[in-house]
Amino acid sequence: MSNGFYRAFEEHYRGSRELIKSRLEAYLPFILPFKNFTTTPKSLDLGCGRGEWLELLTENGFNAYGVDLDDDMLKACR
Repeated sequence: MSNGFYRAFEEHYRGSRELIKSRLEAYLPFILPFKNFTTTPKSLDLGCGRGEWLELLTENGFNAYGVDLDDDMLKACR
């Protein structure tokens, strides 16, 4: 998809970046223990969308990488 439909759909129905990031914070207790094994763990998000999860991981010391097929979503992520 590259006509902007899905990005517009997410913006309208899924919620703002801030709202999604706040919801994703609930998963931090499950991933932060990985930092006990290495100082900068790596993460790959397949279907990263707007990148809220990537942003949250980066803020918490992860080297986070994302992949998405939708060009408009990748633009929002960057």
